[in-house]
This record gives sequence, C-alpha cells and structure tokens, in this order.
Amino acid sequence: MYKTFFARLASRAPDARPKGEGQQHSNSSESFLPQPCHYLPIDKSKQEIRLLQLNPGSGLDPVSCELRVAKLQDDPVYVALSYVWGDETLKRRITMNGTGLEITENLEIALRYCRHKNQKRVLWVDALCINQTDRLEKGHQVGIMGQIYAKADLTYLWLGESADDSDFAMDLLSRLQPDYFKHSTGEEDVRAWRAIPLLLTRPWWSRLWVVQEAFLSRRAVVKCGEKEAGIERFVLVKEFYDGSKRRWRGPSGDGKRAPTNVLSSQHVAIFPFAMCLLFWSILKRGITEGGTDLWVWICLTYPFCCTEPKDKIYALLGLSRIEDQDRIATDYTISENELLKKVTAHALRQHGLVVLQIRPQSPASENPDLPSWVTDWISPLRTTSTLNSLVDNNTVNYADGNQDSRQITWEKIGIVPFPKHDKFYFHISDDLDVLTVTGFVFDVVDFSGPTPYVKPHDGMSYAMDLRVQKERVNVTRRACKEWETHFRNHRYNPYFDKDGHYEAFWRTLIANRLSDVEGPPPERFFISFGLWMGHSYTKRISRTGNDYSYAKGVVTECLNHAFITTKLGYCGLALRSTLPGDLVCVFLGGRVPFILRPIGLDHYKFIGEAYVHGIVQGEAVRRAQPGDARDFTIR
Repeated sequence: MYKTFFARLASRAPDARPKGEGQQHSNSSESFLPQPCHYLPIDKSKQEIRLLQLNPGSGLDPVSCELRVAKLQDDPVYVALSYVWGDETLKRRITMNGTGLEITENLEIALRYCRHKNQKRVLWVDALCINQTDRLEKGHQVGIMGQIYAKADLTYLWLGESADDSDFAMDLLSRLQPDYFKHSTGEEDVRAWRAIPLLLTRPWWSRLWVVQEAFLSRRAVVKCGEKEAGIERFVLVKEFYDGSKRRWRGPSGDGKRAPTNVLSSQHVAIFPFAMCLLFWSILKRGITEGGTDLWVWICLTYPFCCTEPKDKIYALLGLSRIEDQDRIATDYTISENELLKKVTAHALRQHGLVVLQIRPQSPASENPDLPSWVTDWISPLRTTSTLNSLVDNNTVNYADGNQDSRQITWEKIGIVPFPKHDKFYFHISDDLDVLTVTGFVFDVVDFSGPTPYVKPHDGMSYAMDLRVQKERVNVTRRACKEWETHFRNHRYNPYFDKDGHYEAFWRTLIANRLSDVEGPPPERFFISFGLWMGHSYTKRISRTGNDYSYAKGVVTECLNHAFITTKLGYCGLALRSTLPGDLVCVFLGGRVPFILRPIGLDHYKFIGEAYVHGIVQGEAVRRAQPGDARDFTIR
C-alpha cells in the first residue's frame, strides 16, 4: 500500500523551491555586526558567555532585548537558536541594550516567533551573543559552542516562515510514527507528503554549523513558522523515503523496501543533512561515547555550506574526540592552507594511507600553494571521488599484500615491514609540506579515457531527478563504449586470454564490487554487462535484479572517473585528472594502488587512488623484483 502511495506521490510532486531562501551564510559571517559598545567583556577563564534576554511581544511589536553575562558552569537556563543568517541585503531593525541595531531579516523573524507574549525569554544567538569584531573572542566562543548547545534546555532549529504547505508537512511530522503505513494509505496526508521534500530544501539543511547544533542539543526541535516537530521525526521520514537503507513492513506485512523516488541518493548534494539523518542514531551514540573521529565528520559533511572557509573544519570540532580538538584548535589567525595541512597530517597519523583515498574533485584541488597530498576540504566541492570504501569488511587482502604474505614479499624487494598491517609507513616533514612514502612503481599509464560527467542539478522535483538519472546513464554508457574500443585493441593482454580480457573489463567498470553483493560479484554478472553495453537486445534493463544492480554499479563507479590502461595492458579506474605518463604505484601500508606524476627528477605530485584490475590483492607485490622499492617524495 505504502509503495503505491509513494510512487503516485512522487509522480506529481511540485517542481518548486521554497520561497525566499535568500543567500546562505554561516555563523562566522562578518557582513553585519553589532557594534562593540553593545558588549560587556567576558572572562574566558571562567567559561563566560553572553545570553540574550528577549522581551515579550507579539505580532508586529518591535523586537527588543538585552545582553547579560553568564557562566556555563552555573548551568543557566536558556534556549539556543540554530538558524541561517540569511540574505545580508535584507535587514530589519531591533533594539538591543537600548540601542538600535540592524540584523538580517531571517534572524529578526526568528526572534519574533521565539518570543513569549507575556514574559521574557532567555536565548543564546550566535550573531548577537558573540562579539564578531573580536577575532580572539570569536575563536574562543566558537571553540566552546558545542558546550553552549549541549547545555541549552532546548534548541530551536529555525527553518523560516510558513510557505509551500509547510504547515501540513509539520503537522504530519509531529504525529508521525514508525507504524504509520500499517494504519494508513497516506492518501489522507498527500498534501503534507508532497510538501516535505520542499521543506527539506530550506537553506537550514545545508549550513554546516547546524550539524553541531542539532547533534549536541539535549532536545532539538525543528520550528517552521508556528509549527514544531522534534528532529527525530525527520529521522523517521528519511527512513521512510530511503528504502535502500531500511525495510518497512507495510499493511500486507510483506516487508518490501520502501520506495525511493521522492528522496533518492541524487538529492544528497542539495540536501546535505540527509546522510546525517540516515546515520543519526550511530552518530549520536558516538558523541555520547566520547566523540566521533574528526575525519569521519569531514568526509560526511563535505556538501555543506560555510561562508568562512575555515569553519568547514572548526564547525565540526565540538562533535569530535578530545584528541582531535587538542590537535586542531580553533584559530582564525592561521591561513587556510596551514589548517588543511594540519588536518590531513593529523588524519594520516590517525588512520594511515587510507586517508589518501578520499579526494574531492574541485577547481581548488589544484591550489598551487597546497601540497598535492593534502586534501582540500575547504573549497566549494562538486564531487567527492572514492573507488574504495573507508572500511571494507569484505576485503581480506590489500594492494600491498595480505598480512600472511606481506613480510616475505616486501623483504624480497628490500623492505622489512612491521608485522601488523596497522603500522604506518610514511614520514611527514616538520613544516607539513612533504610526504615521503615507501613503495614501488608497478606500471605507467598509457591511456586515460574520456570522463563521463553530469553537472549536479539544483532541484527537488521527481521529473528533474528522472532526467538527470537518464543523462547519467547515457553519458556513462557512451564513455564505456569508447573505453571498450580502446581496451579491445590494446597490444598487450596480461589477463591470459580473450575471456580474461573480457572479464577484466566488465569487473573494472564496477571496481569489482556491488553494493548489494557480498565480495566480488559472481561470473553471472557478465550477462548484465552485455546488456549494459548493448551487446544483447533481448530485453531492457529492469528496475530490479542483477541487470539493474550492475548498471547502477557502473554509473556509481565510472561517473566522474577516467578509464585507464597501462603499458603492460592492465585496465582500471582513476581520478579524471590522471594523464598518460603518470605512474601506477603500490605503497607499503596502502590498500589500493595510487597514481603519482613525476615532477622533475626528485619529487612527485599526488593524483589520487586507482582501481587497477589484477593487482588489488597483493599480486603486484608478489611480482616485484629486488631493488624495485624506493621512497617517493611527494610535494
């Protein structure tokens, strides 16, 4: 019942965005600022903060308030406000400490909806409670912002005023239960269900600071106009929509997957908070158990927006472990490049070379002043490419060999590895400019094929999503056919025979893995490959089964990546910046092959990870010869 309902709902979803979104800004914007005369000094050593005492009022009554100083250790009673600063060209006037002050329209509206009619209310609001002109104070207050939200009795997550049937959506969310579809077809709430995707495209969901504000709060309540609903209700609705992550028992009790038409994976780029909702329980538990690794948060939140680039890191520190906060202190006086070097070096020392597998593809990734091995998480990101999961529980072997064979194989070429795989084999210079790794060159890239690319879309409509998905499939299939022609005509075949050559290609297109198959896909998927390439015209690809699973895997792995071949005839996938002449290398301690580009005679540029079929389980190490090992100096 629920499956039919969602399918019908998606097919008639409105093609519109919320009205009045305006420009988005992070907490650290300095576009409009209260003047210093409004502020009494605070004592950092006593963990003092300022609180906003909001005077009562209703309707069009002017907003007035006063600031007072409080100590966090005294457990003051207050409500924290999480919001988007809004379009700085749209301002309204309030009175603070008896003096007129211009603030953004969105904040003024939020204060109106948060105030009581007959009594004062105490709030903490970043733009007003922090002296934004004092960089030292701002750095300190940002550093304890996690504590501020954690100690608040309540946090309002302000989405904006009512619009686009948001009242219907909020009413539904406020009463939503896990067994909703056991007792309802959803038809009576169709207007609300249609409004929910629009509610999820409000600017609040894409601002990075809100992640900390939502996760650390004792009680987080989403507020839209006069309507309210706990954040847990949004977690539930995400689970309803995302049937690929969770099964739900419908009225028939068949346990079929919930449909994914309305909120598909294609919307993650424009609805960044979706992944946070999906893993809400896991992430909340990690916070209560001492914090989640900073690098994990950085990877998870890459699509979010910040006006102050450094906040792409600083906004996550309150969610992270103590050791992360000790290593990466909030400091707005250092350069962006210095911060990025510190973050990447810290992540490498914590996790090893797996950190190098995550490379966001953006124009800024070519920052000439940034070492090539340092990941740029600060610049605007278009896509983040990784051919291998951060943790792949099905992977027993590694590109540098499994634990049983590593000692013997690496000793053969002149390197004595540590007995355990979790030891790290690299050195970072004191100035954080140079990374030196141990390994060997396996082969040289002789072809880097055209990269299938589709510009990310900026809409939530089902029709738009269908068009983009179709374009992704068509662009990827065209590229695959060009790649196949080149690979078929390569002069060398290291895969033994024609069948091995054929198998290497179809497995490479999916990096030899599928999300719904444990371990390497079985050989029967070569039939799905033939259908994908158009070799078979007996049927069309259905929305289920092996054929769909393979086609989805190809698009996932190949989009935004280049197909490569090597001089010895090996094939693989690599970042689209890979060029002929680049080196395919295996590093001691690396799970995957990596691409390096020689620069002069003494150092290399790091390009990124690669999947090269036939060497991802230690085969390259076993074939290496004495004297092949070397140190690579990467700048």
